[in-house]
Amino acid sequence: MWMEFLKPLFPVANPLENIAKYKAAAKAAFKKDKRVSIRISELDLELLQERAMIEGLPYQTLMSSVLHKYVTGRFAEKNA
Repeated sequence: MWMEFLKPLFPVANPLENIAKYKAAAKAAFKKDKRVSIRISELDLELLQERAMIEGLPYQTLMSSVLHKYVTGRFAEKNA
């Protein structure tokens, strides 16, 4: 019965199958199984922590997100 509610949102034959597929892909994409230790300047760390606070994220999460976007070619600078 609740599937009728999903039909306008998911114009596909089997929305539950697609949801499961995308959940699995998201889980695999965000699997964090490696640790990295880096040295950065104190100023860069302070700016990163400040930006993370503005975004409402832990700074490690923001750093990981920026690196992920960069290596996957999705990082784009905003023009001021």
